[in-house]
Amino acid sequence: MSIPAPIPDSRFSIAIESGWNGYCGLFGGRIDYAFTDSLSINGGLGLGLWMYRLSAGMRWYANYPYGLALGIGVAYNTGSNEEMKQKGKVETSYGTTFQDNIYIKEKPVTTLNFTLAYNFRMGSKNILYVETGYAVPLNSKKYTYRTDTGNKMTKEEKDAFDIMAPGGIMLSVGYAFF
Repeated sequence: MSIPAPIPDSRFSIAIESGWNGYCGLFGGRIDYAFTDSLSINGGLGLGLWMYRLSAGMRWYANYPYGLALGIGVAYNTGSNEEMKQKGKVETSYGTTFQDNIYIKEKPVTTLNFTLAYNFRMGSKNILYVETGYAVPLNSKKYTYRTDTGNKMTKEEKDAFDIMAPGGIMLSVGYAFF
């Protein structure tokens, strides 16, 4: 016979979170408020590869606040107002590739997020959580770029920026304090 885990006295928690494409980006903070025994709303603020990330979401818990939780939310990524310069490969119309300066400007990107989390009890009432899911970008154009020579980036260079841009697989870990 197992003893059920105690439910924290508060329905409000503050978390620190780190991850890839998660609600708080690479690192940030998240607040959560459970307004019923199985539903909570949350908001996050963090810093990621696309500058600042502001998010809001909702979670459904199978056994609040521990165990499995399903989530849906949105995240707004600010992008950067400044062009970033880097060396990269470009391709001429004849197929020749060479190194050139590439100037990237990140555009603001909003994503619709679908997540699955598992919350582990830590101590008497805190939580360590792991969250995964998928972020669907709602913007078709995530960045603009130019080069010194006017040539286009190679497919490999574009793929690298597409991986860094918001959207795709999400994976986060966080620690929540009640």
